[in-house]
Amino acid sequence: MTATPPTIPTAFFPPGTFPERVDGLVSGWYGKHLTAMGEPSLWAASARGETAYRFLWLRTWGRPLSVRVTRDGKRAHLAATRLTGDGGYDPGKVDVHRERDLTESEWQGLESAIAAASFDTIETQAEMGHDGAQWIIERSKDAHYRLVERWSPQTTGKHVTFRRACEVFLDLAGRDLVTGDVY
Repeated sequence: MTATPPTIPTAFFPPGTFPERVDGLVSGWYGKHLTAMGEPSLWAASARGETAYRFLWLRTWGRPLSVRVTRDGKRAHLAATRLTGDGGYDPGKVDVHRERDLTESEWQGLESAIAAASFDTIETQAEMGHDGAQWIIERSKDAHYRLVERWSPQTTGKHVTFRRACEVFLDLAGRDLVTGDVY
């Protein structure tokens, strides 16, 4: 029997995930959006040995969006959820939720994009700013959890491969989920 993943905001991330900022504040901010989306904890999934990736996009003035891809044996599955609120404020409620299976080629493309971004070795955090957007990728794989976040990564520059990996999630979910500016 599989235990139900915790859904309280502080259970989404291991303590100390955000050491450069107030850990509870950021965990609570991200967690309240994931809770509103009905998303599971990938940290808890890692303890169960599950394989999953999630892109969480929190734009200050844009609808929060999550794209989660799970792998169970040979089956890869995508679940995407968009909320009605703003990523920098109140999450709102579920506006769109869609699910579909991925092809092996789509799964391999996602894994290639994650590898090209040097996900395993890049710093978990980079410079921050005011307003803008948090681009967050989480991974549960081989019983390990990892999170990397960037603030408004540009289409050029040092975070371009990270942004491209995030955009693969958006492409897989369907770009029609993107409302407003991409920043």
